[in-house]
This record gives sequence, C-alpha cells and structure tokens, in this order.
Amino acid sequence: MTVMWRADGWLTTREIQDRIDYPSRAYTSVATVATNLERKGHLRKRRCPGAHHPGPRRWQYQAAVPLAEHLGHLIGELLCHSPDPAATLRHACQRPGHQP
Repeated sequence: MTVMWRADGWLTTREIQDRIDYPSRAYTSVATVATNLERKGHLRKRRCPGAHHPGPRRWQYQAAVPLAEHLGHLIGELLCHSPDPAATLRHACQRPGHQP
C-alpha cells in the first residue's frame, strides 16, 4: 500500500512491481496482492486506457483513499475501544520520549 499511497496516479501491476523497494517479487505475486487489495476495498481498479489489444487485460490500480484518511479511520476505530478516548488521543499525540 505504501507504493500506492506514494503514487501520483494510476499504476499498472508492472509499475507497482518496479516501485517495490524490497527484494523483487514475482509479477504474479504482485498481481495477486493487487487483486486481493482491490477486492477488500483498499484499491480501485480500471482497465488501462488504450489497452484494446489481443491478449490478457491490463489493469491499473489506485489507492481507494489517501493515507491520511485511512489512518484516521484506523485511529477512530481504535478510539472506539478506549475507556477514555480523549486521554488515549492525548497520549498518542505526544512525541516519543517526550514527557509533559
């Protein structure tokens, strides 16, 4: 997802594979993960413009929501489980190692 959130637009599977900054992964593995993330609602998918050629379909992917929105949703979900959401949020906003 980091690759997708850093992208400035739609990416093909090959472009995603090229941007992964850890040991290379097989194209089919990247395609499978992209398909699974799309199915779960984390990515949006569209057919590549101008991809009306014979052979397999080519898809492009984009993050379904920006990173800040995704993190905000996660934080909101976590705060719902806190007995004192305000105190939890105060602690979360403190800089690491900083004591008030």
